[in-house]
Amino acid sequence: MSKTTPQKGFLGWIERVGNKMPHPMLLFIYLILIVMALSAVISMAGIALINPANGEEVRAYNLLSIDGLLFWAKTFIDNYQAFPVLSVVIILGLATAICEKTGFFSAAIRMSLLNVKGSGLVFFISFVSMFGVAIGDASMVLIPTLAAAIFYGTGRNPIAGIFCAYAAVGASFGTQLVPGTFDPTLTPITIAAARLMNPDFDLPLLSGFYLLFLAAFIIPVLNTIVTVKIIEPRLGAYTGTPEGIEEKGEVTAEERKAVKKAAYVLGLFLAFIVVACIPSNSFFRGPTGSLVVGAPLMNSMRTIMMLSFLLPGLTYGICLKKITSVKDLYNLMVEGMKGLAGFAVLGITIGQFLVLFAKSNLGTMLSIAGGNWLRSMNMPTQIIVIAFFIFVLFINLFIISGATKYLIFAPIFVPMFMQLGLHPSLVQATYKVADGMTNALSPLNSMFIVLLALCNRYDKKVGMGTIFSSMLPYSTVFTLVMGAVLMIWVFFNLPLGISGQIYLN
Repeated sequence: MSKTTPQKGFLGWIERVGNKMPHPMLLFIYLILIVMALSAVISMAGIALINPANGEEVRAYNLLSIDGLLFWAKTFIDNYQAFPVLSVVIILGLATAICEKTGFFSAAIRMSLLNVKGSGLVFFISFVSMFGVAIGDASMVLIPTLAAAIFYGTGRNPIAGIFCAYAAVGASFGTQLVPGTFDPTLTPITIAAARLMNPDFDLPLLSGFYLLFLAAFIIPVLNTIVTVKIIEPRLGAYTGTPEGIEEKGEVTAEERKAVKKAAYVLGLFLAFIVVACIPSNSFFRGPTGSLVVGAPLMNSMRTIMMLSFLLPGLTYGICLKKITSVKDLYNLMVEGMKGLAGFAVLGITIGQFLVLFAKSNLGTMLSIAGGNWLRSMNMPTQIIVIAFFIFVLFINLFIISGATKYLIFAPIFVPMFMQLGLHPSLVQATYKVADGMTNALSPLNSMFIVLLALCNRYDKKVGMGTIFSSMLPYSTVFTLVMGAVLMIWVFFNLPLGISGQIYLN
């Protein structure tokens, strides 16, 4: 099917609706205007609700009043500076950019994949793809490109390799093989939303780690089954001749040596962290001796993650003489910053929305009203959770950015779930799992067009319909199985992670 052929049916409807969605910046401008208008209407209507958490009356703050407009004028710059994830995204993004721009990510993945042959190849590619969330959006191009070359080199259909890796990398954003990935972005948002109900609420970065770590092993198994049983038979044997394909299967001796040295440096750094945590009076432990509650280890997790990317990336670049001076390092970081510029610009409007939404009290009022309504419906916890899970799955087809969606959802759903006695960590874990299930299916993913171009390098006949019909089995299976796993977790009231639980105490 040609990429220019109009899509029909349900997928065509998704594509048409998705193409009409406004740009994220315009979306948040609309949200700001809506919040300001609603705050004025509800405030003038005199509507008041009782917060069951503390018994206090809650009213909307009129943002269109003189006081409201002056508040915005006085805090406009501070609102951007206080954007909770801006600095985290930029710092971690620059650290991972060093690994990407020096070629460390590419060489390390090639070394890992090329050492596996036979029937385990599909599973290994699927499993390595679980590191995609740590690499970032670039992994949705990098790993499929490498997988295609490896499939082609081993006599398998390279298109199947592309689909296999793309689906797995997309789903990796709903897993957590590497502790802390994406949590430094989501957790501050969860905490800020929870404090609408409980000003003293706090949450460690690994609150959903147990569930998400298990998902990092379930997804590769499912991905392998779908690839071998559905995708490869459907595509058949590859008989074409790739055009303009740069073979990157071979890792040079210099690259191999540099990767090993980078791995040694990373290993030594992580070993230092582990050893430093062992003593009962470790500087990483909290006042009670815990490595979690009030522990500097948890508060230092973002810095540890940053160094975990920066150190091996620097080592690899120095070994291959891609970094010979501070100027080289600076230039690489500038190149990496270009990929973060869009998020930094979006932060201007997002920061305004977050502060104005919190100031309006609409999130608190909506959560109180929604919690009261859900409680009056007397629905089982599992139904409430699965409804939120499905809602995130659907919205993810139209708004790809996980942080963007959560910035909208958290102020509403976190307090609402708290009204029902459900822990904020459940909201965050459920959101994160659901967010990864349909990543590969959405045509609005910026990597989708790149994926189509990559497929066309091997087969000019591959179009949008081919990709949609191939991604649908992956997303369907991922959703059904992980939805069932989530329900089991809730039914048996299992711990989600460190200090992460289903119910509030």
